[in-house]
Amino acid sequence: MKADVNLGHMADYAAIFLNKGDPEEADYTLKVINAAIDNNLVEPKDFNNIEELFEESRRSLKSDQNNMNFLNQYDGLKEYADVRRLLPPKDPYYDDGSRRPDGPYTAQTVLKAMRQGDYGPMYMPASEEYAQNYAGAFRAATSRPFKSIDEVKDARGQIFVEERDQPAQTEFVAGNVDVLDNFFNKFQNSKIFFD
Repeated sequence: MKADVNLGHMADYAAIFLNKGDPEEADYTLKVINAAIDNNLVEPKDFNNIEELFEESRRSLKSDQNNMNFLNQYDGLKEYADVRRLLPPKDPYYDDGSRRPDGPYTAQTVLKAMRQGDYGPMYMPASEEYAQNYAGAFRAATSRPFKSIDEVKDARGQIFVEERDQPAQTEFVAGNVDVLDNFFNKFQNSKIFFD
């Protein structure tokens, strides 16, 4: 980016700013800026900050700022850096403690990783990461799976019973908004003793 005539003067800060988020966001940012520069809508040397340049470029492009057919004509992230998705290894370390390299992010490698999830194959119930400590995951893991769409339709009332699963909400919906008042009144006359 330092070699870019238009953005070289802010390359260090631009690299930090563009590394903060998703690569697609960085690509979009650079395409918007380059589209505005190429159409003589902004002068990049008037800006010392890539954020301000991006905001002014978006304003000047008006409706074209969201037109990806238009923006794809202009240089994005791939013109400035070698960017590609990588898949982290299941076990990030070798036996000697050194780090394993990330692998390619392809359809085959992603499907293989999904089939070998940390908590079992991802197509099994409750095998998603961060889902193990929730009641829904427990129910999913211990319930008998449905074998047909007819079984799902027959069990529809068993899946969610409003009175059981959301009793407080049904009271509010019915107009009984004094649930907290009832609770407060129940314990209002309680005495607290300190030793």
